[in-house]
Amino acid sequence: MTRKQFKDLRKAQQGELDAVLMYNALADTVSDPADAETFRTLAAEEGRHGSVFRAYTEQIVKPRRTKAVLLPFLYRVLGRKITYRLIAKGEYDAASAYEHLIPAFPEVESIRADEQRHGDTVKALLTHKEGGKKRVLRAILLAAGGLALAGCAYFALSHRRYCRK
Repeated sequence: MTRKQFKDLRKAQQGELDAVLMYNALADTVSDPADAETFRTLAAEEGRHGSVFRAYTEQIVKPRRTKAVLLPFLYRVLGRKITYRLIAKGEYDAASAYEHLIPAFPEVESIRADEQRHGDTVKALLTHKEGGKKRVLRAILLAAGGLALAGCAYFALSHRRYCRK
């Protein structure tokens, strides 16, 4: 195994473990029970992928919580349409990133295919409609957040003299 292959396998292992936390966090956040169940299934599959990469790297990697915090936040603020598209893109990007590893590590082919399927699965969730009340509430919260940011910016700009040294 070359140094580059090892780094790529380690990066893939990290990504898969991060995805486990992300999908479980999304499952706890989303309003649709069918979406939550799908995310829990994807989390379990990402965990299996992580263990395949661990067999290659022979290292234990601690998952990072960045995506597990960021994606539920984006879901709440931007809604499922944008968030699910971002997730699907991430899955497709992972599938592409794994392609060069397949000749040396044939088991990665099945992971690459799973990542492609994960992207398709998340995109397919968009065909289901989200409840109307949730959309209206999200729009109100987004507008209120925008107004709050505008108010903070106005206050900061109008009181600059207090911030000067």
